[in-house]
Amino acid sequence: DEDRTPPLERASVTLASILVRREALRTMATTLLVPQDTSLPFRVTNQSMAAGDLGPISRVSCEWNSAFLPDLAVPPAEAATQALQAMNIITGDRAVTDARVDVFRDALVLPTSANRDVVTARTRMLAQRFPAVPCIGPAAPFGASSLNDQIIQGLKVAKELETAA
Repeated sequence: DEDRTPPLERASVTLASILVRREALRTMATTLLVPQDTSLPFRVTNQSMAAGDLGPISRVSCEWNSAFLPDLAVPPAEAATQALQAMNIITGDRAVTDARVDVFRDALVLPTSANRDVVTARTRMLAQRFPAVPCIGPAAPFGASSLNDQIIQGLKVAKELETAA
């Protein structure tokens, strides 16, 4: 019941999905968090490393608060490559084989105390009305806010439903 609770304060997220030659990777960390008040992405995740895939191409994602992107002087795909080089994650001119950038408008609920209260109230209402429906993504517990977190939640629910069937 949206009328009973105030609107949530949200941020848009820009996600760069990048294919990187494995030999160009300088670090094998699965996730790197960056202070969000910079033009660099706030989260860099090596999806291939997290999955244990040691093939010739690694899937790397860079997440930005979209509010920081208008300040960039280059297109987001190029900015993602430059950010990975600046953080010494990749090296070389031919490190990136492909890149895709998607913008998800108002996708992430900001971690404020007011939002926490609203999310808690809404989650309680959902649980009372629809107890059998699992909450994932923005409806999940407060703080599960990155796109990666939401994908992992969805996979967990899918596995539980598959096991239950």
